[in-house]
Amino acid sequence: MASAARHGEDGAVLVQAALIMPLLALALGAVLHLGLYLLSRQVVVTAVQQGLTAATAADGTTAQGKAIASQLIAAHSAAEILELTATAASSTVTLTATVRTPAVVPGLTRTVTVAQSAAKERWVAP
Repeated sequence: MASAARHGEDGAVLVQAALIMPLLALALGAVLHLGLYLLSRQVVVTAVQQGLTAATAADGTTAQGKAIASQLIAAHSAAEILELTATAASSTVTLTATVRTPAVVPGLTRTVTVAQSAAKERWVAP
Protein backbone atom coordinates (compact mmCIF):
# COMPACT_ATOMS: atom_id res chain seq x y z
CA MET A 1 0.00 0.00 0.00
CA ALA A 2 2.84 2.37 0.81
CA SER A 3 4.40 1.81 -2.58
CA ALA A 4 1.12 2.65 -4.32
CA ALA A 5 1.00 6.00 -2.51
CA ARG A 6 4.57 6.75 -3.50
CA HIS A 7 3.88 6.08 -7.18
CA GLY A 8 1.17 8.75 -7.08
CA GLU A 9 3.75 11.37 -6.10
CA ASP A 10 6.42 10.43 -8.62
CA GLY A 11 7.69 13.59 -10.31
CA ALA A 12 6.08 15.96 -7.80
CA VAL A 13 9.44 17.53 -6.95
CA LEU A 14 10.18 18.00 -10.64
CA VAL A 15 6.84 19.76 -11.19
CA GLN A 16 7.38 21.97 -8.15
CA ALA A 17 10.86 22.89 -9.36
CA ALA A 18 9.51 23.66 -12.83
CA LEU A 19 6.98 26.02 -11.29
CA ILE A 20 9.39 27.71 -8.87
CA MET A 21 12.48 28.15 -11.08
CA PRO A 22 11.01 30.84 -13.38
CA LEU A 23 9.95 32.85 -10.33
CA LEU A 24 13.43 32.56 -8.84
CA ALA A 25 14.98 33.62 -12.15
CA LEU A 26 12.65 36.62 -12.31
CA ALA A 27 13.54 37.59 -8.74
CA LEU A 28 17.26 37.28 -9.50
CA GLY A 29 16.85 39.44 -12.61
CA ALA A 30 14.99 42.08 -10.60
CA VAL A 31 17.73 42.16 -7.96
CA LEU A 32 20.44 42.48 -10.62
CA HIS A 33 18.49 45.24 -12.39
CA LEU A 34 18.05 47.16 -9.13
CA GLY A 35 21.75 46.73 -8.35
CA LEU A 36 22.81 48.11 -11.74
CA TYR A 37 20.47 51.07 -11.32
CA LEU A 38 21.70 51.89 -7.81
CA LEU A 39 25.35 51.51 -8.83
CA SER A 40 24.88 53.82 -11.82
CA ARG A 41 23.06 56.37 -9.69
CA GLN A 42 25.78 56.38 -7.04
CA VAL A 43 28.51 56.76 -9.66
CA VAL A 44 26.68 59.72 -11.22
CA VAL A 45 26.14 61.40 -7.83
CA THR A 46 29.83 61.01 -6.97
CA ALA A 47 30.97 62.18 -10.42
CA VAL A 48 28.80 65.29 -10.22
CA GLN A 49 30.14 66.06 -6.73
CA GLN A 50 33.75 65.69 -7.89
CA GLY A 51 33.13 67.74 -11.02
CA LEU A 52 31.44 70.45 -8.97
CA THR A 53 34.38 70.53 -6.56
CA ALA A 54 36.75 71.12 -9.48
CA ALA A 55 34.49 73.71 -11.11
CA THR A 56 33.98 75.72 -7.91
CA ALA A 57 37.68 75.90 -7.04
CA ALA A 58 39.11 79.41 -7.20
CA ASP A 59 41.00 78.58 -10.39
CA GLY A 60 38.50 76.00 -11.70
CA THR A 61 36.26 76.25 -14.74
CA THR A 62 32.97 74.68 -15.75
CA ALA A 63 34.81 72.87 -18.56
CA GLN A 64 37.10 71.22 -16.00
CA GLY A 65 34.09 70.19 -13.93
CA LYS A 66 32.35 68.64 -16.94
CA ALA A 67 35.51 66.82 -17.99
CA ILE A 68 36.05 65.30 -14.54
CA ALA A 69 32.42 64.22 -14.21
CA SER A 70 32.45 62.69 -17.70
CA GLN A 71 35.68 60.79 -17.04
CA LEU A 72 34.42 59.39 -13.73
CA ILE A 73 31.11 58.23 -15.20
CA ALA A 74 32.87 56.58 -18.14
CA ALA A 75 35.47 54.90 -15.92
CA HIS A 76 33.20 53.57 -13.18
CA SER A 77 29.84 52.85 -14.78
CA ALA A 78 28.33 51.27 -17.87
CA ALA A 79 25.79 54.11 -17.99
CA GLU A 80 25.45 56.09 -21.21
CA ILE A 81 25.79 59.85 -20.76
CA LEU A 82 22.79 61.55 -22.36
CA GLU A 83 23.48 65.10 -21.20
CA LEU A 84 26.15 66.78 -19.09
CA THR A 85 25.91 70.52 -18.50
CA ALA A 86 27.78 72.96 -16.31
CA THR A 87 26.64 76.54 -15.88
CA ALA A 88 28.04 79.42 -13.90
CA ALA A 89 25.81 82.27 -12.81
CA SER A 90 27.40 85.08 -10.77
CA SER A 91 28.89 83.18 -7.82
CA THR A 92 27.10 79.82 -8.23
CA VAL A 93 28.07 76.83 -10.35
CA THR A 94 25.53 74.15 -11.30
CA LEU A 95 26.47 70.76 -12.74
CA THR A 96 23.77 68.48 -14.16
CA ALA A 97 24.23 64.95 -15.50
CA THR A 98 21.62 62.75 -17.15
CA VAL A 99 22.53 59.14 -17.93
CA ARG A 100 20.78 56.01 -19.19
CA THR A 101 21.42 53.08 -16.88
CA PRO A 102 22.24 49.60 -18.19
CA ALA A 103 19.60 46.90 -17.85
CA VAL A 104 19.54 43.14 -17.37
CA VAL A 105 16.58 42.91 -19.75
CA PRO A 106 16.96 44.96 -22.95
CA GLY A 107 14.48 47.80 -23.11
CA LEU A 108 14.12 48.25 -19.35
CA THR A 109 16.66 51.06 -19.09
CA ARG A 110 16.01 54.03 -16.85
CA THR A 111 17.39 57.52 -16.82
CA VAL A 112 19.06 59.12 -13.83
CA THR A 113 19.37 62.89 -13.53
CA VAL A 114 21.54 64.47 -10.85
CA ALA A 115 21.90 68.23 -10.43
CA GLN A 116 23.99 69.96 -7.79
CA SER A 117 24.93 73.58 -7.18
CA ALA A 118 27.65 75.18 -5.10
CA ALA A 119 29.15 78.59 -4.52
CA LYS A 120 32.28 79.47 -6.47
CA GLU A 121 35.36 79.94 -4.30
CA ARG A 122 36.75 83.44 -4.36
CA TRP A 123 39.49 85.38 -2.70
CA VAL A 124 38.41 88.19 -0.42
CA ALA A 125 41.10 90.64 0.63
CA PRO A 126 41.42 91.07 4.41
